[in-house]
Amino acid sequence: MAGHLIRKIEENGGCLDTGFLATPYLLDAICKTGRVDQAYQLLLQTKCPSWLYEVKQGATTIWENYIAYKEDGTPVMTSLNHYAFGCVDDWMFRKISGIQPAAPGFKEIVIAPELNDAFTNAKRAYMSEYGKIATAWDLKDGKFHIEVDIPCNTSAVVSLPDGSSYKIGSGSYTFDCDVKQ
Repeated sequence: MAGHLIRKIEENGGCLDTGFLATPYLLDAICKTGRVDQAYQLLLQTKCPSWLYEVKQGATTIWENYIAYKEDGTPVMTSLNHYAFGCVDDWMFRKISGIQPAAPGFKEIVIAPELNDAFTNAKRAYMSEYGKIATAWDLKDGKFHIEVDIPCNTSAVVSLPDGSSYKIGSGSYTFDCDVKQ
């Protein structure tokens, strides 16, 4: 099935070909096949249909249909502010910024950014019921640096790309490690 999924994406020119039901699971499914590189290629694709095609067309929201405008610029009858394909944000939140709930309501948090060749830094914040959870990381010359904010009355496990991990309570923290590139 993994090979079939990757082959279908390749046959579609490296573009999406999923609807409302499959899109929320697509990038995670690709990652589970061991093809994280393919997930990032799909995320960063700019040809139609893709998330960044919409951005190239001037979108400031996620469209209901990847092809909301004809080539001549005429709009197609569709919503230009529809979350169905915006589910990619969940994957980016968990994989790129590394923020994941470990217990309901983010009472316990996992911070584990997954590095890739596509990004050298990321910054993200989320206002949970307990307060702001934030990460800001940077990768430069094989040195990984991350700043983490954990809200009151919560705890987190911070996993770094070198395999080390730290259990922390609420507060602001900074971690550094060397990463093989």
